Amino acid sequence: MIVSDIVSLDKKREKIYMDNEFAFVLYKGELHLYQIEIGNEITDTVYETIKAVLLKRAKLRAMNLLMKRDYTEMQLRNKLQEGYYQDEIIEQTILYLKSYGYIDDERYVRSYFALHISSKPKRFIIQKLLELGVSKDLIEKLIDDIYEKERSLTYVPDELEIGRNLLKKRKYRIWESINERQKAYGYLLRKGISPDNAMKLVKECQKQEGTT
Repeated sequence: MIVSDIVSLDKKREKIYMDNEFAFVLYKGELHLYQIEIGNEITDTVYETIKAVLLKRAKLRAMNLLMKRDYTEMQLRNKLQEGYYQDEIIEQTILYLKSYGYIDDERYVRSYFALHISSKPKRFIIQKLLELGVSKDLIEKLIDDIYEKERSLTYVPDELEIGRNLLKKRKYRIWESINERQKAYGYLLRKGISPDNAMKLVKECQKQEGTT
């Protein structure tokens, strides 16, 4: 493998290209250590040494992130991709983290529901988890059990009650105009309230104000 190009990434790091393809990122001080110069051939032994260093670095990066907060598998993959780690390095890092239980999407789903179940509609929570990269199959597998357990521990409001609380916070003047009613309806939809329940809540508020 021949070093075909070296491109500065920032003040400390360089992007290394081998055989005209991006290979990895190294710190500037490591170029001399591994004899990384344009036109130089990199032996298999040196290449494997560099990959071992990068794998260790990726694991440390991931662990530092997880010390601050929990991540889904997809979120952590994205973070490592932002660091220009090779797919092979990322995959090995993810497998390592899973083997020790440092990342666990099932645990993440249960924790996320526990945190939001009293204030967010089920549809809203599911959509957010999907956006975070949690598989739909995993959510569907867990959701009934999660709600059953949460209801045994605490009061879980239904969607209409959550919607009422959401409207109270925004204080739409629903009785004043169609425009205000449309705003309230759209807001409820964006927060995960179903269309039928959103319409019920708007009409409920309008009726409470004694208008038509």
